[in-house]
Amino acid sequence: AVGPDYSTAKSEKDIGRKDYILQSAYHSSLRLAKLAKLECVAFSLLSAGNNTHHSDPDRPLRIAIKSICEYEDFGSLKEVHLCSYTKGQREKLEAMMHQLGGQFKAKKRRSALGF
Repeated sequence: AVGPDYSTAKSEKDIGRKDYILQSAYHSSLRLAKLAKLECVAFSLLSAGNNTHHSDPDRPLRIAIKSICEYEDFGSLKEVHLCSYTKGQREKLEAMMHQLGGQFKAKKRRSALGF
């Protein structure tokens, strides 16, 4: 999956469109994983590297978690992993998941969170 480039956003409307594209990228990938009858899928955090919005670098992390948590039809999919680019992102993801009461496992050596 490929996420949008937030660094080019010029207005709140642009950011809203990019949020929608990012959520759609996660949902489309989860839909394809279900069709392929996969049990596990992993994402590098989309739009969270050089393409993130500099005034809110945590935005793509929140959208990733929200998109995955809100997805309704996982089929055979048992695990979803988010792989962060940095230790700081992993720690933020862990904190966000704790706030949501999410069930996850932190794999610190790989900078990944599993739902």
